[in-house]
Amino acid sequence: MALWFYSDPHFGHKNVIEYCKRPFTDVDHQTLELIARYNSRVAKDDTVIWLGDCFFCKRGQARQILSQLNGRKIVVLGNHDAEPGKMQSLGFDFAMFESRIRLAGHPVKLSHYPYAPPWWKQFFRGKGDLRYLDRRPTRFDGWLLHGHVHQAWKMREKSREINVGVDVWDFKPVSFQEVEALIQRVEQQRGNACQKKPPPKRRIQDAKNIRSPRVGTLPPTTHPTSTTPSP
Repeated sequence: MALWFYSDPHFGHKNVIEYCKRPFTDVDHQTLELIARYNSRVAKDDTVIWLGDCFFCKRGQARQILSQLNGRKIVVLGNHDAEPGKMQSLGFDFAMFESRIRLAGHPVKLSHYPYAPPWWKQFFRGKGDLRYLDRRPTRFDGWLLHGHVHQAWKMREKSREINVGVDVWDFKPVSFQEVEALIQRVEQQRGNACQKKPPPKRRIQDAKNIRSPRVGTLPPTTHPTSTTPSP
């Protein structure tokens, strides 16, 4: 039993072939290829977590396509998906908006969306995708698996984002081993980079030994012995 991640197949979507330069001649060819490539990796007792934007076709056709795909299917909803109850009626075992798991010893958030662009990109319009800002996941000290961006990027190491969309994974599901390998590589590089940093040139030592170069050390205070004046 294996765990897989899958996002943005857009079953039944004609325009995505042109938008994303997919190597399919038409919608039917795309559907057949997506099903074949999916089942070439996923066994019947595996679990696949879909990260949204699944179907662009009628419910009956979507239900028929889903029934041909192997494994237990959990969906994290995207902007083109129906509400959880309707998605489960198509054949998904469970539907949700966001979730968390652990991979390679690190916390991992599951969302259809990547993080929102930095504030300055939001301020200067045209500097990033500003749609669905209210649905973007909050940043945290862990990794994010997402879709939504199609072929825009595969991984953003600095922000710890991994795109599991089919457009950057040969239109196949991504195994948890492949995701863990990416996480381990980046975390190892981060660790090595920290070890290679040179130590600071000056270190603050014991505060008792610090002397001000201007004031210096004051000598101990002496008090003269009082004497009784002679008559």
